[in-house]
Amino acid sequence: MKVLIALLALIGCSVYAQNAQILPAGNQGTQGNMGNQGNMGNQGNMGNQGMIGNRCFGRNEERKQCGTACEPSCNNRNPICTKQCINNVCQCRSGYVRHSITRQCVQPSQCNNNNNTSTSQSPQRCRANETFRTCGTACEPTCQNPNPQACTMQCIPNVCQCNQGFVRGPSGCIRRQNC
Repeated sequence: MKVLIALLALIGCSVYAQNAQILPAGNQGTQGNMGNQGNMGNQGNMGNQGMIGNRCFGRNEERKQCGTACEPSCNNRNPICTKQCINNVCQCRSGYVRHSITRQCVQPSQCNNNNNTSTSQSPQRCRANETFRTCGTACEPTCQNPNPQACTMQCIPNVCQCNQGFVRGPSGCIRRQNC
């Protein structure tokens, strides 16, 4: 069990080593808050598009008072994760996964083959004010959380992320003052 927990810590899911219960992401039941982590921005998920007030502005997203630290994505539809609670976060609705290039919540059938492999994507696929990264951050700055404090060292493979000085807004990467 200790080896499994150490392995999970290396891949980016924060682990509470004592009695951590490993579950598939999204199958967290009524675990409650395991340590009151606060809103940790994008930690461990694939793109939390953000909120204005209590409303998520990403399509097919919903606000979760206790979301998973390991949101399902096109690259990993059934991540193994702890019962860690990420408070007040926007995540994909049930039946949707996070697309690693567009960062939108899509049905699994909309994940193209290139998005399910580690093959490099073309930088030309990124939108304005974005840069392609072969190993992006799991904690991209957003309008809601422009300076993520607590973040794992998790690598998000082959992703377009906001350029320096920009944050993820409702319609892409924008300057912080335009949020």
